[in-house]
Amino acid sequence: MEKVPEDHSTRIFRCMHASDVTQILSLKFAIQRNIRLVWDETSLIMLDMFDHVWADQTEIVVDHCVDITLQVYLSLFTFKF
Repeated sequence: MEKVPEDHSTRIFRCMHASDVTQILSLKFAIQRNIRLVWDETSLIMLDMFDHVWADQTEIVVDHCVDITLQVYLSLFTFKF
């Protein structure tokens, strides 16, 4: 049976300590949770815009994507105290 050569990332991973691997994996899962949170919140904002901003319109015309993306960005990163 032919041995498959190791790539660079496999060699690095093999040389790491268990604590390093744990830190990398926990960081990966934290990033995935953050991405999921941003996606969920963006979806809620867009649904709210469909229900309240454009509720009575059969067609929505957007001249530039910034008209929507800026509103979504500001809604995502506005902190309510």
